[in-house]
Amino acid sequence: MEINRPFVLFVYSLVISFMLAFPPFTLKLGGRVFNMGYAFILSPPEKGITAASVDVSLLTLQIISVTLVVAAAFFALHLMPNKTLLIQSKR
Repeated sequence: MEINRPFVLFVYSLVISFMLAFPPFTLKLGGRVFNMGYAFILSPPEKGITAASVDVSLLTLQIISVTLVVAAAFFALHLMPNKTLLIQSKR
């Protein structure tokens, strides 16, 4: 399999899209914060009549982490002479 910059950019955009479509949710009740997990953005998890809200700080941390990994991959591919990474499968 050949990995080049457009492929890395495609995977990055796919991961970010899924992270935005299924963000982490938290629920604040009575001064306590409950982690409600991940759910589709248009149907947030509920507890009784209270709906959870998106944990923006965790989502931001996740986006920054993925961006740093992709930036490292771009930099590594930039240093390679043919700008491609070949991965051979063992058969």
